[in-house]
Amino acid sequence: MATFYTCMRCSNEGVRICTGCNGHFCQRDFLIHRQILAKEFENIKLQGNKLIEQITKLNQPNKVQQSLVSEIQKWHDTTVDRTRRAAIKVRDEVNTMIQQNIVNIKKGLTELDQELIESFGSDRIMEENIEQLREKIRRLRSDFEKSCDPASIVVNVEPSTRIDWNHVIHVEDKSSGRK
Repeated sequence: MATFYTCMRCSNEGVRICTGCNGHFCQRDFLIHRQILAKEFENIKLQGNKLIEQITKLNQPNKVQQSLVSEIQKWHDTTVDRTRRAAIKVRDEVNTMIQQNIVNIKKGLTELDQELIESFGSDRIMEENIEQLREKIRRLRSDFEKSCDPASIVVNVEPSTRIDWNHVIHVEDKSSGRK
């Protein structure tokens, strides 16, 4: 004796079997079931096509890409500007130090000249005075020679090879967690 199956949608005899869901259907409901599956399949196909279209648009320069490139360019410009300003500041500091050294030496020479005039004019020139004046002129000469020596002022520069540029600026894909 044959087994009797009832249609999943109505109470009629289920003469057709859907191999996908293993459901039994009458002829009319089987066709409706197939139409529903065809519509779902078509909907999935449309969603896939829309996604392909969106990906294709992404390959063309868009606002997001332009915004990111603009952000990178802004960082570049800011970094170059900061570097330029730092170099100008340090250059000015070097010039100021050198000029200040020259001013100090000139001031010391003026004071020494005044002492020479006073000592010579007072007729109280003693060996002790001459030795003190000699020592002052030696110090001024030493200060002058030091100020002319490039090694007397040290410019501390962080070598760019010690900067890990991969950490100063890098890209991170928040959607997938990739760096």
